[in-house]
Amino acid sequence: MKKNDSSNLLIAKENLAKMNLTVNFLFEKVMSDPEAGQLLCRIILETVLQRPVGEIRISSQKSYPGLDQERRGIRLDVYVEEATNKTGDEPIASVYDIEPDNNSGDVNVLPQRVRFYRAKMDEKFLRAGNEYGTLPAVYIIMILTYDPFGRNRMVYTVKNTCLEVPDLSYEDGARNLFLYCMGTEGSPSEELRNLLHYIMETKEENALNDRLKQLHQVVDRVRHDEEVSISYMKYYEELEDARKKGKAEGRVEDVRNLMESMKLTAEQAVDALKIEGNERLVILDSIIELQTSD
Repeated sequence: MKKNDSSNLLIAKENLAKMNLTVNFLFEKVMSDPEAGQLLCRIILETVLQRPVGEIRISSQKSYPGLDQERRGIRLDVYVEEATNKTGDEPIASVYDIEPDNNSGDVNVLPQRVRFYRAKMDEKFLRAGNEYGTLPAVYIIMILTYDPFGRNRMVYTVKNTCLEVPDLSYEDGARNLFLYCMGTEGSPSEELRNLLHYIMETKEENALNDRLKQLHQVVDRVRHDEEVSISYMKYYEELEDARKKGKAEGRVEDVRNLMESMKLTAEQAVDALKIEGNERLVILDSIIELQTSD
């Protein structure tokens, strides 16, 4: 290993050691780990839904392509299927998209974003000949470091209702949950408050119950994994290279122009320009930095 590589690996390890679960890189690596992903996903779902969940199958960075080259696709941070039985066989009872998001620039189009995500997820399940009633429940869970609606609530649960008859029973199986980690209004459970605080600041002292202590052990293992450190080092090197040499400046400007002209989020603009891999992470990081400094 070159001297410069050793230095960058040390920096990567130091950054990972203090990285929070709101950072997509760490969240994805934890969810990709068989043990850690199962535990984190189960804790999030059972704490948010306040019920046990069945067998779950997790896919990190799951992509749904557009119908053709002119149609937009999506990439879900964490896609989860919950089976109706303990063996994990079909049919699927519920599907979940779990998205950590610390980019406040997305706030104005967040409702449209989750609407499109849900439409793409539904599309997979309704094959020709299938009954509408076979569609599983779909939950989109956004874990946010910013308040999406300005009411300082920790939990915003959004579902379809009848405006004229608010108490009319209307259940289409769709739920959008926006979890603001720093919200103080409302009455969420203590377990949810502790969980979101831990996700926001992923430190041992914030693991305030047995499940979070167990979770912290596996998160810490992932943060100190050599392969994860090397992966982050490569990402870090690309980021530094882009900053020093200005390679990403044109792409960043393309993304920002598309965001402004088409009223897109940073992620939607990056998807539209078909920017993938580490370059995608570099561009999104640069956009967040620019929005923070604006």
